[in-house]
Amino acid sequence: MSAHAGPARGGASLDAPGQANARTLSAADVEAVALRLAELLAELLAEFLADRASPAPPPALVDVAEVARRYGVSPWWVYDHADELGVVRLGTGKRAHLRFDLERVAEAMTSRPRSKRSDTPPSPGPDRQASGRRPRRLGTEAPLLPIRGEPPCP
Repeated sequence: MSAHAGPARGGASLDAPGQANARTLSAADVEAVALRLAELLAELLAEFLADRASPAPPPALVDVAEVARRYGVSPWWVYDHADELGVVRLGTGKRAHLRFDLERVAEAMTSRPRSKRSDTPPSPGPDRQASGRRPRRLGTEAPLLPIRGEPPCP
């Protein structure tokens, strides 16, 4: 900026830095400047708040049972493919709870290579039923041992 600024809106000017001309701003000019400054600040504040107020919400996470239900697969299939499906582990160790973002699961499911084997979910292991529980044993032919001196049941 030069040492001499031209006349400002309303007729005021500066002859030298910090030195006002004999003309001064009227009350109406000061009010107009203040109003315009308030408008500019309001616009900037609105933009700032709009940017901060609308971050993307965190993804809703679902459990293994929900993924299995939505995609028609067994829970064991979900456990076996958890890393491919974008698992989020809550905790550490073998018993950590597994959660999934459904958008990531959908992407993983659509990008999976299709084959005869992947079209049908694998059957449960030999010790497990589809519900994930061990099968109930109906009993054996072996005789039971007596309890506290009582005769064994036939």
